[in-house]
Amino acid sequence: MSSGRRWDATTEEQTHSGRVKTIAGVVITLLATGAGLIYLWHYNNKQFPGPLAGDDAELLEFMHDSDAREARQWLKERDARSLLGMSRDQSTRFIDQLYELGAKRVIAYGGQVSATVIVELPDAKSQRTALFDFQNRRGMSGLAPIASDIGQRYLLVGLKV
Repeated sequence: MSSGRRWDATTEEQTHSGRVKTIAGVVITLLATGAGLIYLWHYNNKQFPGPLAGDDAELLEFMHDSDAREARQWLKERDARSLLGMSRDQSTRFIDQLYELGAKRVIAYGGQVSATVIVELPDAKSQRTALFDFQNRRGMSGLAPIASDIGQRYLLVGLKV
């Protein structure tokens, strides 16, 4: 009889262990599925959080879809790279000038020549004004129309030949 009770205890332990394993498997499957769905949503969703002003939505989508990088880094990656109509030295000076005016980041893209750059605008009003004035003094480009400061985060700056 004592062996019968022992058998029952072992059977109960096995049943309990099986339930725990089943529940753990279901929880792990649900977590993995949820993580996969979040990953897919994050990398396939073109909507960006927060209020967007001006051309921010289009510029964010463009940066997300293109090979856009910080402009100095973009230049360093290939010796033949430059901004449209500029030598490498002129391109470097142009980028430096945007940073001196207050740009948080200057972003370039393209294989060898970038015809526009995207400037991440600072918060300070005086620096924003300086960057918009700089862009407007350059005049309207077919790729970057003159812009006004309406609280956007990014500014497209066209380059002239």
